[in-house]
Amino acid sequence: MAFLLFWWYYCDMSDYDAVCPIEMDGNPVRPGSRVGAIHGTDNEKSGTIYIFGFGTYVGREVPNTAAGAFGKALREIAEEVPEVPDYLKNPKIVLDNGKVVWGCECWWGPEEQIKKRLEMYSEVVVVDIDAERAKVATP
Repeated sequence: MAFLLFWWYYCDMSDYDAVCPIEMDGNPVRPGSRVGAIHGTDNEKSGTIYIFGFGTYVGREVPNTAAGAFGKALREIAEEVPEVPDYLKNPKIVLDNGKVVWGCECWWGPEEQIKKRLEMYSEVVVVDIDAERAKVATP
């Protein structure tokens, strides 16, 4: 965490979105873009892919809950730094069911690219983000 604070202090990244926009295959993904969120696969041989679903990329934020150790680290930084710069924030995706998935919790990208990826598998299983978080939660 000290390194990240050092980096933030000495780097002028005040306009991070202009300096380093999120891109997928050379196309910028902007807030409001439709995206898909993949949880993972068993393996290529099983033919099954697990997805959280489709939704809207709303921008970068500090995860207010969940998001594992990465989200926890960002929340700790936010307690020490009055205004967390964008490059320390995480992509936030609001799924069509209203639930939030953070970029650090999934593989994600533009909706059309994810749909093409799903065509490679014989079975697509939609999984619930809350159920998956409960599986890995630590007391």
